[in-house]
Amino acid sequence: MTIDDIEAMDKATLTPQEAASVIGCKPYDINVKFKEGKLEFPAIQSGNRVKVLREPFIRFVRTGK
Repeated sequence: MTIDDIEAMDKATLTPQEAASVIGCKPYDINVKFKEGKLEFPAIQSGNRVKVLREPFIRFVRTGK
């Protein structure tokens, strides 16, 4: 999956698997960093699942902010 694929999506959130495939890490790393409060882009917790906010994630990948 690429950032272009993410941009083409209609949904508001991404799974850690989808985000990880773009930034080149393991989904587990996203979950751990979220729980530690060290994730570099916005995410939320829904039950026991982490969901990455799509628009801020796209900005992070494109600009590093």
